[in-house]
Amino acid sequence: MTEQSEPLTIDGLDMSLPTVESVRYWIRDLDPVTEGFEVIRMTRRKGNIRESVSSLPALAIAMARAVRDLETPLLEEAFLNAGFNWVDSAKLVKWVRTVVGDEEMADVIESRLQGVGAEFAKMAVIESIVDYRFRQYTDVLSAVGEGVAVFEEIPAS
Repeated sequence: MTEQSEPLTIDGLDMSLPTVESVRYWIRDLDPVTEGFEVIRMTRRKGNIRESVSSLPALAIAMARAVRDLETPLLEEAFLNAGFNWVDSAKLVKWVRTVVGDEEMADVIESRLQGVGAEFAKMAVIESIVDYRFRQYTDVLSAVGEGVAVFEEIPAS
């Protein structure tokens, strides 16, 4: 399947529906040593915990956890107990563009982060774009009778 559908938008930015082949490539498992990406779990009680994610689905799970933690009514309590997942946004854009290969998503992330200063806000922007793109991935794979189990449930942190 190589045909393109109408582009979907997120806050006025178009993201075209990718091909099945592109989605399969973008969600592949990467070499954790040479192609992994670092997510840092910041907690006041345990300090910073570094985790290498070796696929775009693993990054999506980490980012969804970060935003879920931020939605706790008492942000201070969430930080004390659960922590906060953080990524270097410039490195993320480069990783998505050059290692994962989804140049369009990298461009959207880079564009949407322009002028965003607070790290919490940056993580929320990144998560919303990654979540949106993954919904597209799911639609594309569902259309050909495939699915990706990681999209079905975000495990608890």
